[in-house]
Amino acid sequence: MALHAPPSGRGGYDLRGKCIREPAGYLEDMSAASQETAVGVLLRHWRLRRRRSQLDLALDAGISARHLSFAETGR
Repeated sequence: MALHAPPSGRGGYDLRGKCIREPAGYLEDMSAASQETAVGVLLRHWRLRRRRSQLDLALDAGISARHLSFAETGR
């Protein structure tokens, strides 16, 4: 089961969106590339909590759905 970056350094999410706790300071120890991915995970979490599709959010943000997908996956 893969772990994703935690919000606020307190917990993470597995691939099904289930919350998993991580130790304090977790984000501070991550590399720059991992932090970029963490931003994508937080963006995806925000989007899913609000029940918005990538296309819907991308249109509102003025970007392509492909760009949003790449931002969420760290590519």
